[in-house]
Amino acid sequence: MRYLAYELGEHNIRINAISAGPVNTLAARGISGFTGFREQMGHIAPLRRNIEQNEVGDAALFLCSDLARAITGDILFVDAGYNIMGAS
Repeated sequence: MRYLAYELGEHNIRINAISAGPVNTLAARGISGFTGFREQMGHIAPLRRNIEQNEVGDAALFLCSDLARAITGDILFVDAGYNIMGAS
């Protein structure tokens, strides 16, 4: 992603990524331990909740908009702050 951002920046093309927390979908519930991990994450995350699908979509819409015109080569975490907790 960073290499692409560097290479395509001169063409005014921005490259970013979204690192989303666990989203409750039918497919995700098929993963062994998913429900327990999602529940645990909701207790550990600074916002003390899990994320919803529309929050990931909102982040993507922001990154695609002119509001993010100076952002490239970055990862936007949409995980209620879980990533800052150092949990693995």
